[in-house]
Amino acid sequence: MNISHKSAAAAIAVASVLALAGCAEAGDAGQDGDGPIVIGIDTALSGTIGALGQQNLNALELYFDKVNDEGGVLGRQVELISVDDAADPATATTNVQNLINDNEVVSIFGPVSSATAVAESKVADQYEIPVINTISNDIALSTTGYSDWVFQFVPNSHMEALAVAEYVGTSHEGSTGVRIATIAPDYNQGHTTVEEFAEAVEASGVGSVVDEQYPALGTTDFSNNIAALLASEPDVVFAVISGNDLVTWTKQAESFGLFDKAEVIAPYGWNLLQVMGDQIPAGVTTYSRAPFFAIDDPEVAEFAEEYHARYGEWPTDWSLLGYGGAQMWVQAVEAAGEATPAAIQEALSTITGKTVLGDIQFRECDHQAPLAEYVGPLTDELDPTYGFKVFESVTVVEADRTMLTCEEASAGR
Repeated sequence: MNISHKSAAAAIAVASVLALAGCAEAGDAGQDGDGPIVIGIDTALSGTIGALGQQNLNALELYFDKVNDEGGVLGRQVELISVDDAADPATATTNVQNLINDNEVVSIFGPVSSATAVAESKVADQYEIPVINTISNDIALSTTGYSDWVFQFVPNSHMEALAVAEYVGTSHEGSTGVRIATIAPDYNQGHTTVEEFAEAVEASGVGSVVDEQYPALGTTDFSNNIAALLASEPDVVFAVISGNDLVTWTKQAESFGLFDKAEVIAPYGWNLLQVMGDQIPAGVTTYSRAPFFAIDDPEVAEFAEEYHARYGEWPTDWSLLGYGGAQMWVQAVEAAGEATPAAIQEALSTITGKTVLGDIQFRECDHQAPLAEYVGPLTDELDPTYGFKVFESVTVVEADRTMLTCEEASAGR
């Protein structure tokens, strides 16, 4: 039996029952008995980063279909409702409120954009509904925007920044004057990633950040930014850009000759590896949160084959992380023995889940999952099996080297 996958319009059209529920908490009224357990995902399914949300949703559908075919959770089917926020925080807020009030979801899987994730966390806190983020990773979700109802099954921006900084420090060991320029989207996640990267790489002693560029998300003309990067005469360019923005930036940067003049480190995830193919310049270094092709594990390989068989494409980081986050959720419900938001939240806070990415426990102090980051140069040629470039060599940066301490996370609030 497949999941019921409804459009945003259908989800919003469902009549609210809270007015009839008296003092019952949101999410409780329709979750008892033998009916389906209803969960939601609000994410970007359109716009410049819509592909990332779709790849994440694909993995949730794949996993919950398997769960339902095997009898469901607690003997009940799982119904997944997806809504599109187009990376807009106001839309995300409305979507999540509708999922809670109209559809009585007991849990929500979070969005692509960190700005919308912060907006969703406020709603989750207000309604006391657990949210699992598997893409959005702004460190604010663990600090200034923290909610005890939100869980991060994805390396956060602090972890990502420190992983790249560690790679730069190691690959330039012995140097002291490496010049580094950065370019990142002009919102909180971009600024915090650059700030933390700069602090870490300078602490390593190999060099310093000499220029920072912050174009708006969705920029189509990076000419001025690229010219400024080149004017700073960098040895390394750290590009914190994703999705279609990175495609556009890469093509324009190549026309300026930037890739011939500096080592470029950018997040060329699977979606861009496949979309761009040979258009990704030689010598590029990438960093990744969950590259299936770099993880030597039979369960990861099995997942990749199942995903490829169903969707005709290989899974992205967002797919693998979504699948692992869904596994955590199912095990939390089973451990709780009931499908109510409070019980699920408590179980997510305490269980050690067996996931495609290993045995994972959310850290008590900030609900961050200890997940590794992967950094390294790409091959010049396309891989014959996958049809895209893969890591020529990969450095696995474990979470214990990148996570904030609990004291630092608490102080950040």
